[in-house]
Amino acid sequence: MKAGVSLILWLVSITVLAEPRDWFAQDTIFAADHESQALNGPLFYFVLHADPDDDQPDGVPLRWSRLKLFMSELQQRNQALSHPHHVTIMFTPAWGQYLLQNPDQQDFIRQWYQQGHELAFHSHTHNHAFPDGYSNGLDVLGPDIGTEANAVSLCWGDPQLGECSLDYGLSGVAQAFSNALGWNWFPSVAATGPTGNGGVDTPWGMNDNRCNPAQDQNGYIADTDGCLRYEWTGLVAQIPYASDHYNHAEALVSPGTAAALQGGARCMDRGDALQVYTLPHEPLNTESGGTRVSKTVVLEAIDTGDASHRIGVVIHPVSYQDGPSGDVPSNARLYIQSLFDEIENRGMRSVTLSTARVLDQYAGVYCP
Repeated sequence: MKAGVSLILWLVSITVLAEPRDWFAQDTIFAADHESQALNGPLFYFVLHADPDDDQPDGVPLRWSRLKLFMSELQQRNQALSHPHHVTIMFTPAWGQYLLQNPDQQDFIRQWYQQGHELAFHSHTHNHAFPDGYSNGLDVLGPDIGTEANAVSLCWGDPQLGECSLDYGLSGVAQAFSNALGWNWFPSVAATGPTGNGGVDTPWGMNDNRCNPAQDQNGYIADTDGCLRYEWTGLVAQIPYASDHYNHAEALVSPGTAAALQGGARCMDRGDALQVYTLPHEPLNTESGGTRVSKTVVLEAIDTGDASHRIGVVIHPVSYQDGPSGDVPSNARLYIQSLFDEIENRGMRSVTLSTARVLDQYAGVYCP
């Protein structure tokens, strides 16, 4: 296919990587060569947000075990495929501290990377209902310590020593992954948010509106960029790309519909960085929170979408269980597996966020 050939030549000419990532080019070429997934149809990516326990500072081990189960079963699935699925795993600071304290677990990070999966960074800003304990705005906003009902600090360090800053948390994740991989790792992409609060007059918790307590005429917190201006600073602002919610999902279309997923990347001002390339995603309905999409909606978005659409869904590892989660009343693990079945039935695979970015660049979609 001509598009695939030209893409191969383009990759050879521009892809210069400091670390071995042959899978990256292979992933991109596969996506470009499948008309249903890059040329005439949308692109699909599956993302995991590795969050801490929202009220237990030592709640990572359970979540780590479920992430390992998901990745193990994904690898079993991939072994039967001529081209595998690749996912992006975005880690919050507590997971970096956990891996530094448990170096025997770092082998899994190396395995997942070698299998072609992307490692990335994640954090919750102060106006997120579920904080993660780390913030670059501590001097302005105060500690990131959970809700009014359960004000537990999720930071794995000493705030007096600066160990609860988001930059410190990022450096811990980077150190753990560098140890695992044997070279100096730094994320290409991160999800920090929310970028707009969407909260109501009575916030979910004490963190909701500290960034901007003003409200608009409808009683919603008038907060367009939220705490992000305090968070995407310093070391974090050196992360080149981002992922976030679809910018039209709540304002222009009904949340939880196929149209809510039929969007693409945009350029966003994020704290100290201007015009950051930002890919969209929404939580699967195995999760809690605001806008969520069901498996049926995801598949409808794929089936009716076009080549400009980037259809991304997010889960949290803790949701990967043989039991109910979110809006899924039975077995969330089997529900997620069935989504992958349907993706394969359409001749598609999940690709990483970085692969989606390269394909966008190839199509002329990038930020100045």
